[in-house]
Amino acid sequence: MSVTTSQQTCLSRKDLLERLCALASQGCLPQMLLLYGNKGIGKYKMIQKIIQHTLPASSTQAVHMNDTIQDQWPDVWQAPLDEDTLKRENADALRQHLRLQPARGPYRIVIIKDVERFSIAAINVLLKTFEEPPAKAIILLTSSRKDALPHTLLSRLISCYVPPLDTLSFCKALNHELAQSKTLSKTSLSNEECCKLASLCGGSVGEALFFIEHKELFFTLKDMFLAHNIHSALHSAHLANELAKRAKITTAPLLQAIEMSLNMLYRQKTKDSNHHPQTSNKLANQTQAQIHTIHHRRQLLTRYHKALKHKPVALNNHMILNALLSPTPSQS
Repeated sequence: MSVTTSQQTCLSRKDLLERLCALASQGCLPQMLLLYGNKGIGKYKMIQKIIQHTLPASSTQAVHMNDTIQDQWPDVWQAPLDEDTLKRENADALRQHLRLQPARGPYRIVIIKDVERFSIAAINVLLKTFEEPPAKAIILLTSSRKDALPHTLLSRLISCYVPPLDTLSFCKALNHELAQSKTLSKTSLSNEECCKLASLCGGSVGEALFFIEHKELFFTLKDMFLAHNIHSALHSAHLANELAKRAKITTAPLLQAIEMSLNMLYRQKTKDSNHHPQTSNKLANQTQAQIHTIHHRRQLLTRYHKALKHKPVALNNHMILNALLSPTPSQS
């Protein structure tokens, strides 16, 4: 049993997890595995289940994914979650961890969550480790932006696409997360509202939670992108900047919110065009123009994500919001 590049695109979420857990139990898990897919769809929780199957059968200790996981299970090390970049000292800690012999289980395991947030310099420091990992080492990574990862890194990994949750699983997971949330525990959603959020957020529980917490910001971004004139767009951009400032949303989370807003608009526009194929030519052309603009703005976001890695202080919320209002190539 194995996971190959030809299989990864046709496996359902359930089949993928079952296959990876089976490989872990048999001691056949790929040494370097990347789980990628939309943000907030449970890639990290899948890693938790995979790790459980690498542990000795006699072990009854559950591994919980948090900042002190290595205190619970010494064979597991994870990059700190509260840092925007993987600093050199963390890369050194990773290599030191892998050089040690397993203390309890058969493997030394490294977890790197959201690897796309790490700087190119930090990734380059790790490439030598990725190229020749020790025999009893497993490196598990997650990413919501595989396209932002360098080829030099991807060429060393087995990549598995994680599909979004189905609507029923999404609603169950979302209500569970809301009940556990310190800030959103009083939020109550009907089944209809959950289903709408599942469609709006592409089955991503993480995106849905972010949307619920910052709903006013998302509606303002939507108004900005759909404004009929530059004055209305600039007004919405100013309001979005103020809302982000009030919620203490820095550049990286704002880029995430903008990307989510564009993805939501794209799903809405493509759904409308698919459900109403008999619309007038004028309306169809308007929809296609809006989809083209969304693609253009996505390309700008990709540039900003890369710029944020190299010169994070050179970007600010006001600059990004106003730059996104620049005309597309077809409009200029």
